[in-house]
Amino acid sequence: MPKVKVSDVSLNYEMMGEGSPVLLVTGLGADSLAWAMNVPSFMGSHQVITVDNRGMGQSDKPQTPYTIELMADDTIGLLRHLDLGPVHLVGQSLGGMICQQVALKAPDLLRSLALVTTIARVPKAGELLTGLWCRNLEELGIEAFTDFVIAFTMASEYIENNYEGLLVFRQMMLDYWKMNPVDPVCFRRQTEASLGHDVLDRLSEVSTPTLVVAGEADILIPPRFSDAIAAKIPGAEYTIMKGAGHGLNVEQPGQFNQLLLEWFAKNEK
Repeated sequence: MPKVKVSDVSLNYEMMGEGSPVLLVTGLGADSLAWAMNVPSFMGSHQVITVDNRGMGQSDKPQTPYTIELMADDTIGLLRHLDLGPVHLVGQSLGGMICQQVALKAPDLLRSLALVTTIARVPKAGELLTGLWCRNLEELGIEAFTDFVIAFTMASEYIENNYEGLLVFRQMMLDYWKMNPVDPVCFRRQTEASLGHDVLDRLSEVSTPTLVVAGEADILIPPRFSDAIAAKIPGAEYTIMKGAGHGLNVEQPGQFNQLLLEWFAKNEK
């Protein structure tokens, strides 16, 4: 896949399909594969761009400190280099934090904004949870890390009803991460960046049409954090996906994809 040099890093990206562009920005510790169940649906009517954030996937992995603003600058640099704006920008979790900063810094590049299972101000409890997550990877290794990801990003009911399939999915994740290791230092750098994210009081400045999406059963970033975002952004639309956890684009891809396609269509002009 191609790479583009942005500031101090080269970012790995992929472009697929034709139509008005959609840029998908993924979450903590993930790379473009996180959108595998969404891209085929979107590329039927749109040009879809996925990107590995700094520190993950095939992008460069500097071990210097990261901030969400720095990662937003990476995203803006990619858009400007590829001359893609205005785009439909979609960010999930950490990716949603990045996209909040993009909307504040470069609204001219955006046609619409979708903030999925994300947060605008990280509470103190986030430091405890992310610290545990980092130590999980650093001290226990990739299998324990994978179990942590599944347990915290999938709704308990989904796990209960799809357990055998999830065991197959777990093995697929392990196989993938053996070939594409998650760097523990870079994972910690991303978590440190998330802890410094606080734009809640600035979200009233967002001028881009915005859709906020929460998972009803999200235990990692519960819906109250999406409530706060939707209340701050002028005219924001807000959807809570019933029974869905943090990884709702994987748990309920059909519903998620349709929701986003309708949102893109609504904001084509």
